[in-house]
Order: sequence, then structure tokens, then C-alpha cells
Amino acid sequence: MIKNNLFLVATFIVFSCNKENKPLLKTISSEVLSLDLNTESFTSILSPHQNKTATQNEEKLYSFSRDLNGDGINDKIILYKNHKGTDEFITTHFSLPMKIFKGRKDGLDLWHQNGNLITNNQNTCVSEGFETVIIKGNYFTIQQQTCYDYNIVLNAYISFVVKNDNIYLHKYGETYFDKVNHERKIPDRIWTTKDFGKITFDKVTTDFLQKLRTK
Repeated sequence: MIKNNLFLVATFIVFSCNKENKPLLKTISSEVLSLDLNTESFTSILSPHQNKTATQNEEKLYSFSRDLNGDGINDKIILYKNHKGTDEFITTHFSLPMKIFKGRKDGLDLWHQNGNLITNNQNTCVSEGFETVIIKGNYFTIQQQTCYDYNIVLNAYISFVVKNDNIYLHKYGETYFDKVNHERKIPDRIWTTKDFGKITFDKVTTDFLQKLRTK
């Protein structure tokens, strides 16, 4: 399942970065495909006692380190535990606050943050919530899973581009799976800046993405 999801993400990122906006299914970068849970770019932190941040109530869960703005210094994307969750799975997969830190020679500075980007738990059906972040150059894609209409599993790919000091929504894509009717084919959907305009990272929320789908 993870390999399949990573293949979809890789396809989506390559599609996003192609200047001609055509999918390059036959030339997917091996670098992207290698970004799995065993690479140095991904760190999963699940010990609440050893990984406190400067803010007392924040506990780090996932950390992704890469040079996002091309200055030669690694920046960092960190997701934090949802303390309002009712069980361990919800607290580590849904409604996770997210912060992006700019790398400096002497440490990290808070760059951007968003507490409403990772999907919340849908009590009407079962889904995985946050899964991973894939980084390629100055693009990064958040992969998460939610659901709707009780039976439809929705895999979401939220792609951002880093330009100087700003981070903008680049593309948003969804794939679908009907848990009741496995033979049902639901077309994938992709939205671009032609659909949503120029939106900064901080302004992208789950409600915003849901409204794109229902337009």
C-alpha cells in the first residue's frame, strides 16, 4: 500500500513540476520514488517524553529535512501531535499542527505555520489521515487520506512551491476508491492555480480544499 501511494505521489509531483503541464509517467525520477520511510529525509518521532519543542504543549511527531529555498541550508517541516484527539491514532494522524522552519547557519527560524491543513477525523468512515511529505527541489507534497459519503476513500495530494520567502499552493489532486464497489472507476481530479489563484501556504485549509471539490 505504501509503495502504491508513493508511486501516486511521485506521479503527481512530476506532473506538477513539468513546465508543459503534461504527465511524465515514463520518466518518474528515481529520487522521488526512493523517498520512503527509510530515507534520511523522513524522521518519525513518537516519544512524547524526549521530543518536546520550545513550546511546552507541542510534541513532535514527524520531521522532514531538506533545502527548500535553494540557499544550501536544510530547512525543516515538522508536524506535531494533536492533543485534542480521543485516541493515539487520531492524535498522531489527524488535525496535526504543521510548522516550516527556515534553516540558518546558527539554527532554525520559524518560517510558516498552519494548524488547519491536515484533515480532521471523519467519524462516518475509516481513513488513514496524514501519511507523509514528499520533497523534490523547491516543491513538496503532503499526502493524506480522508473519506466522504461513508464509502469513498479519498487520497489527497497537496503540492506547494517555494519561491524566495513565500510558499504557494501549486496543485491539489485527489484519487478515489469505493470500499463497497471495488470495480467502480472514479476519475482522478486535479486543481491548479487556474482554479484557485495565488494562495499562500498559511491560507490553505481543509475547508478551502473541500470547497474546491464541491464547486
